[in-house]
Parts: sequence; structure tokens; C-alpha cells
Amino acid sequence: MLKENPLIQERVTRLQSIGGVGEVTASTWVLEVGEVERFGAIRQAVSYCGLCAAQKESAGKKAVGQYLKNEINIYKLF
Repeated sequence: MLKENPLIQERVTRLQSIGGVGEVTASTWVLEVGEVERFGAIRQAVSYCGLCAAQKESAGKKAVGQYLKNEINIYKLF
């Protein structure tokens, strides 16, 4: 049923062009995120999916965990 939807299939295929992204991961991203344009920046999309480190701030001090080394421009995929 989902494979018959051309928009979903196109997005899944584009995501699968990224090394290490298989059908399950790509399908999950497409169905979970929906319209990627709703995010103002790639960091928001990555954060929404839990793919980035947590950020903590207390008393004006920021502690940031490690981020992905290679951010992918998701907007180019859609």
C-alpha cells in the first residue's frame, strides 16, 4: 500500500541514496517526519528525530554533546 504512493516511494528512494540508510530507516523517516519543510532548519529536523546530542544549559553555561560529523542537507533530498 505505501509502496504504491509515488511521493512516499520517491522520498524513500532518495533517502536510500545515503550510505547506510536502508528501506526501514528511510521509510520510518518519511512516515514519521512527513513534510520536511515544516522545520526551519536541518538541526530542528535532526533534533526532532533524536539524531543529535543533548544540549544542557544552566546558570548561563552551555554543555553540548557531540554532534554528527557529517550533517546531511535533508532539504536537497526532497
